[in-house]
Amino acid sequence: MIPIRNQAQYRKKKTSIRISYPHCGIRDYEAVFDGKHRKRDIFRSHFSIDTDRIINSFAFTRYLDKTQVFYFQPTDFISHRVIHVNLLNRIARHIGIALSLNCDLIEAITLGHDIGHAPFGHFGEDCLSDLTQKYGLSVFSHNVQSYEWLQNIELREDSKGKKRNGLYLTFQNLDGIVNHNGEKILQKIKPTSNNSFKELNYQIKMRYQDKQSDFMPATLEGCVVRYADLISYIGRDIEDAKKLEIIKHYEVPKTSLGTSHRHIIKNLMIKLIKNSIVNNKKGKNYLAYDQRTLKDLEQLYTFNREKIYSSEEATRFNNTIQEM
Repeated sequence: MIPIRNQAQYRKKKTSIRISYPHCGIRDYEAVFDGKHRKRDIFRSHFSIDTDRIINSFAFTRYLDKTQVFYFQPTDFISHRVIHVNLLNRIARHIGIALSLNCDLIEAITLGHDIGHAPFGHFGEDCLSDLTQKYGLSVFSHNVQSYEWLQNIELREDSKGKKRNGLYLTFQNLDGIVNHNGEKILQKIKPTSNNSFKELNYQIKMRYQDKQSDFMPATLEGCVVRYADLISYIGRDIEDAKKLEIIKHYEVPKTSLGTSHRHIIKNLMIKLIKNSIVNNKKGKNYLAYDQRTLKDLEQLYTFNREKIYSSEEATRFNNTIQEM
């Protein structure tokens, strides 16, 4: 059916209608694998296959019942990891459509990015990291753990019914998962020139030594997910804190981003889309915020860290969690 606003134009020109599907991705890549090339379906891209393998994995079910910031709450109406993942997916896809990027790849990265996350948020991750180092092991990084689960631990059944380790995912997807650090606020991000598992394995090795090691994704899609990760939770955490009466609405900083979850999401998405350059003929592609947006986002994040993440409600079970 032709949209109403286009019917008059259609009758006048009497031309055939070509329907495009931007959600399927305009920007395309040659999928890279760690070994033998994987056959693709006639109706699915390699990145769509990645997505289907992720959501059908046992590891994906581990998102359930993991909360984001607040634990052991008597209400279901606060953010859980699975809500964050789906919200991130929607935000990143909207940005990807606006910038004509590959949304199949974006979806694969978003749905797999936190699979290796420990329960109890970043505090749980720090507890595990302290424990692994105490026994002479490497630091625990949820980014790397997501890679390990998907590429080495999760079992898949081949066409002959034989169990094999790893889902055999694309490099572009795994690179975005490993380098999705949404906790770091940057004004501008450019994708790196890395396109090999050799370099990705080096990055993973560095993260095992220091989980603060930071590398940029190899694709614009990975960069979108990195930005969208923070966009998806910074306003949602404020809403959760309001529900739990940790903060009042009037306490939220008055910035150009707004004070509610939906306004913060919308404004950050618009600012990012307006200030980013993609599909540049000279290859100078990047995602960016303007200076005012960056300043306001930093102010909002500082507020969350001081008033929410360090609040008594967010930390009162820390001793209990450490003893588990």
